[in-house]
Amino acid sequence: MLSCISLTFLGPILPKRIRSLAAFGDRTIAACGHDIVICEYGKIVGELRAHTGSVASIVVLGSKLVSAGEDGLVVVWDLDGLKESLRFNLPPGVVPTIVIHPESYLNKVLIGTSSGLLFLYNIRVGELVHRFEPLPAGITCLAQSPVVDVVGVGLADGRFRVMDIREARVLAEMKQTG
Repeated sequence: MLSCISLTFLGPILPKRIRSLAAFGDRTIAACGHDIVICEYGKIVGELRAHTGSVASIVVLGSKLVSAGEDGLVVVWDLDGLKESLRFNLPPGVVPTIVIHPESYLNKVLIGTSSGLLFLYNIRVGELVHRFEPLPAGITCLAQSPVVDVVGVGLADGRFRVMDIREARVLAEMKQTG
């Protein structure tokens, strides 16, 4: 017997391309142009605005949302009240591409950039915890591994590194072709 998957509902059509998605309870959060759109059951229930450049990436940590924009601004939002709770700027000229929350790192985010820089920031106080050695190409993807302290880092030139962020060292490197 075949089973079918059917569409239950469709969200709103947003005016700009969606760059990043996150979920918080029944809410779907989309980074769309300079704005962050919050939808619940297919309806827009809120919009967050702070960035002058496109929002490159968003990530949820508990009831907080962290957004990083191409303007170099990082904003921490309180999702319960839909209010900004903290903002800080990355170093001048740095363009973030991806943000993740490393597992078991309390109040910390890992921010990858288009120039190959990788930063660990404390989002409770907006302070840089660690700046990693520059990577040879822009960072396009970050992924937490099942192992604490180990993340995957995808680079724009097709390379993929497995890194121990606690010891700031490369554990393995691969390259895809095509």
